[in-house]
Amino acid sequence: MRAGGSLLLVLLLVGSTLAGCLQSSTIVDSESEPEPGVPEPEPEPLDPTLDHDGDGFTSGWELANGWDPEDALSAPECNRFRQLCRLGVNETVWATSHNSHASLDRNHNLISASQRTNITAQMEGGIRVLSLDVHEYDNQTMLCHGGYDYPLHPCFLSGNWPLQDAFDEVVSFLENNSYAVLIISLESYVTAQDVANASAAANLTRYFHAHELGTPWPSLASLIEMDERVILFSQDPPEIDLPWYHHDAEHMAKTHWAYNDTAYFNCELTRGNTSSALRWLDHYVTDPISSESAANASNQVPVILERANNCTAEWGQIPNFIAVDYWGQGDIVLAVDCGSTAVEAIEFLNSKKVDVLVLDHHQVSVPPPEPLAMVNPQLSNDYPNFQELCSVGLAFKLAHALVKRGRQEGLQKVRDLDLKQYLDLVALGTVADLVPLTGENRKLVRSGLEQLGETTRPGLVSLKKIANVSGPVTVFNIAFQLGPRLNAAGRMDNPDAALNLLLARDHYEAEKAAETLDNYNNERRKIERDTSNQAVESVRERFDPEKDFVIVEGNMEWHLGVIGIVASRVMREFYRPTFILASDGDGWKGSARSIEGFDLAEAMRGCDDLLNDHGGHAMAAGVSVKPGRLDAFRERINEIAKKTITPDMFQPPLKLDAETDLSELTLVHVEEMRQLEPLGQGNPEIQLLVAGLTLSSPVYRMGRDKQHAKFWVTDERGACEVVAWNLKPEDEPKDTFDIAIAPQINDFNDRRTVQLKLIDWRPAKD
Repeated sequence: MRAGGSLLLVLLLVGSTLAGCLQSSTIVDSESEPEPGVPEPEPEPLDPTLDHDGDGFTSGWELANGWDPEDALSAPECNRFRQLCRLGVNETVWATSHNSHASLDRNHNLISASQRTNITAQMEGGIRVLSLDVHEYDNQTMLCHGGYDYPLHPCFLSGNWPLQDAFDEVVSFLENNSYAVLIISLESYVTAQDVANASAAANLTRYFHAHELGTPWPSLASLIEMDERVILFSQDPPEIDLPWYHHDAEHMAKTHWAYNDTAYFNCELTRGNTSSALRWLDHYVTDPISSESAANASNQVPVILERANNCTAEWGQIPNFIAVDYWGQGDIVLAVDCGSTAVEAIEFLNSKKVDVLVLDHHQVSVPPPEPLAMVNPQLSNDYPNFQELCSVGLAFKLAHALVKRGRQEGLQKVRDLDLKQYLDLVALGTVADLVPLTGENRKLVRSGLEQLGETTRPGLVSLKKIANVSGPVTVFNIAFQLGPRLNAAGRMDNPDAALNLLLARDHYEAEKAAETLDNYNNERRKIERDTSNQAVESVRERFDPEKDFVIVEGNMEWHLGVIGIVASRVMREFYRPTFILASDGDGWKGSARSIEGFDLAEAMRGCDDLLNDHGGHAMAAGVSVKPGRLDAFRERINEIAKKTITPDMFQPPLKLDAETDLSELTLVHVEEMRQLEPLGQGNPEIQLLVAGLTLSSPVYRMGRDKQHAKFWVTDERGACEVVAWNLKPEDEPKDTFDIAIAPQINDFNDRRTVQLKLIDWRPAKD
């Protein structure tokens, strides 16, 4: 992930002197305690027009929206920070992107671009002020970069797209972020009526706030209460009466609009009304055009902070708007869960003087990349306890180290920070990433499951609800109910819905995101089922057990988002290392799953010349095959496999812990076994052999497609219920048989009973 946090960090640092302290609602006066035996008087009803807890919101609004009006900590976070809610527009430092519309992923060219990401990504990243150049072009109101001092129209030279499209994105963001407040600043070469038309078409006008010149600016909380969460400024006054169309020269003062070097940065106000309440600081370098390398220098935290503090001292007020190019550039690029093989990408960033920190658990390439720092347990065997941590576990450990250092340095903000509150997320990510639940991972997941069961995060509460997870949360719940829904968004489209869920500030936003994820998951399951059936049949048609030590199967029509799951299904069906591939537009891209004893990551290193890219673990990996080299890759990877795989490795091992009988499988004994939880990868469930059983009831088929079964068995010492998942009717046990089972406890209708999960069975020996 790219860390665009340098600007946001500065906003907190610059604004911290104004934020003040949250007022406590639980002040106790010892002299006012009632005398014994005297009933306490009924509390007076709250005045709905007042802010009783000092959080910025009126009590009536808080009550109506599910917040505690007497608890300052029970309140929304305005623009991601609760401290901002009470502050006026002029008391807040706003994250501002210069020429927000002129982004590389909006087809603006390198000469005209000032940003890399589109405005939706900017808003999701924390940008709250969008600056837009508006032109008339081809009889439309368009966003382009530049004025009319060029020989050709700026929309022809720079790239262009409709203003309404930008407004549509703003509306969508506001609808999904109920406590976001935005400012739009126009460099306009069209009429106010043109802007009004585009706004009306996008249904944005309903969010506009009209501010009367000379009156105090409202607080962010007030704007949220009124649902007037957009303030629009323009360089030109409106030619028609539009109360929400503010002439920026009247309402703010601005610095010079461009500098050739950071050395020329100053605080001189060259535009606008210096007696106004707002200050705009243009903080970017054009030499002669905007560039990411220039942004890397100007967006450094010390550079922004020094200039902001200098200007505050000179003006007697803070800079409200700090406008930057390439907002995501700055002090460091943080690569999480990737980067251990990104030699070329990191070399490029190094050449641009961008520091890179890699936080990853995948195997490291040979030769390795050269970031500023790499946190990866694969680098050394000196830390065996951390060898199997996944990236969320590493992130937690890094955060713990930073907090520890902060406390040693006496930093106030980290002194009382309790990282245990994040263990629910750690458990979620650790289980979903299929790393072994041993050592450090087991400790983190065990504590994290407790946190997850009691979590108050709106996103996780809504996710549990839609997945029908209640009560104590188990590894099973994460692996088969919560994790698949979170992953479904990225598999089917993009992961934004999952991110929105985890970042949701209220239950309304969370429930919308959870519903979206559930829909994605239903779609994923259908596509996965169809693709798996196709893949299994395709492999079966040409499978040769004597030659195919590794299965490599591809189809240009398969959905990239499900091929990892399909690879697991095919691997289980044939029990061979399996690569499943689909088209990525330029060639073959796929996922791989392995069997015990065959290291995928190591094997793919022997195929470097046939691959664009590869990475992963011994048991799971990703791969991109060069166009036209699929057959050669299939042949090469099989040659490598034949040197390490023996025929006996093609039999999936069934590791049983002990033999028992049904009389021993009591509720008390199974409860004792649960002390070994959490169970999962590397710490498997207890598997037992029970011999000499017969059916004591007919087999009951269940599931939508009757693919599962339930039946009772007896050994004359006792009887017990068995559940069998994905058991074909022709594979049902009969006569006298032995079974391999995993004992479980079935909680149903407040009744707890022992239930045996069928792993395998065989006819009983005579």
